[in-house]
Amino acid sequence: MNSPKNSETASLPLSIACSVSPTGVFLDKADIPDNTTDGYGIYLKHLRLNYKKLADEEKWLKKIAEKPDLLKNLNPHRERKYEQNKSTYIGGLTMKKKVLIALTIVLCIAAVCPYFFNSAPKGDTITSREHILNNAISKGNEWTIAKELELEGYIISGAYSTDHKSTLAVFEPAGDGNYIFKNSTNRNAEEIIISGAVINRAWYDLIWFNGAKTEYAEITYTINGQVKDTLKYDTDNMDIISIKNPEKEYSIHVIYYDKDGNKYE
Repeated sequence: MNSPKNSETASLPLSIACSVSPTGVFLDKADIPDNTTDGYGIYLKHLRLNYKKLADEEKWLKKIAEKPDLLKNLNPHRERKYEQNKSTYIGGLTMKKKVLIALTIVLCIAAVCPYFFNSAPKGDTITSREHILNNAISKGNEWTIAKELELEGYIISGAYSTDHKSTLAVFEPAGDGNYIFKNSTNRNAEEIIISGAVINRAWYDLIWFNGAKTEYAEITYTINGQVKDTLKYDTDNMDIISIKNPEKEYSIHVIYYDKDGNKYE
């Protein structure tokens, strides 16, 4: 016959009954630890079981009863694996988004580049070279080319701006009839422009004046301290003057004359 205590134990809930010591030893209330205030301890007091004689597994079950959070994570490895899989999945989505964004940018650039290159000025016409001057020269607005000179495949452009500036610009051949901007010399409109350029390994002095209507220009070189004969050029059409000059050290003096004999220098 079962004892009354064992019968009482059998009627308890499974979580409590399974953790009761099968010894069925009765204790005084003083033998139960004071800090055992949880529900399990109350059952121990009610059953008057010896807490000290409980098996290790039963004490471990008591700890679970005291800390129910332990039951929420009985398989932490599975949770970590789920978190890792979740992170890998999210990371994969992020990488796919990055790849899609990169491909979108590449496609946009590929679509825009042909338009950009086709719309970029090629320097093959006066209008195109004016557009290049407006982009290349920081000083001066709305450049207009007044005169041009072709020199051994290069184009020398004399232009003026709406804010009273003048320039002599050199355009280098780029093939297929196109030209690229090489350099420019800029002055105020009332000043004579004296510049130069290396064209096919030869130096050329370039001279142009757009400040007034003139008839001719006189140009005098001084080389190695010796003044050379004065050169005279017709400027009635305000043409650009070019002089091939092999000298490395020299000085040059330029005077323009109008029909009334007024000088500009």
